Amino acid sequence: MTNEELVMNMLAELTTSNITKEEHPETMSEHARVAERGGSVAKVAKEAFEKQTGKKVVSSMSMKRYIESQQPKLELGTGEAVEIDGQEE
Repeated sequence: MTNEELVMNMLAELTTSNITKEEHPETMSEHARVAERGGSVAKVAKEAFEKQTGKKVVSSMSMKRYIESQQPKLELGTGEAVEIDGQEE
């Protein structure tokens, strides 16, 4: 999951939580409608982000792999690249 995916998920959760606090849904169908509304806010933001940047938000990469891909590599004198945390690549 990329930072963009994480932010969109957080936006959907925050919106859903705020709607829930204001409207106090009681039944499962009411909760489902609130969740759908919260998700629609993130959907609009996602579509606007993608239109403005030309980048897709959703990726197949997990956050762990994304963070690992962002780690700088150190070049040892032998031409061997090693991650800074000491794990060989």
